[in-house]
Amino acid sequence: MFFLGVLLWFVYGVLRSDFPIILANAVTIFFVSIILYYKLTTEEKT
Repeated sequence: MFFLGVLLWFVYGVLRSDFPIILANAVTIFFVSIILYYKLTTEEKT
């Protein structure tokens, strides 16, 4: 859900050609993607 919200803000920044919004959300998408990748690929040991 967080990823989707940031992605929509990124699209909004692109549509407005607002570089600070684009940059901030691109960095956030990058880090959220890394976290999501590790969350989906690692197995939980119980």
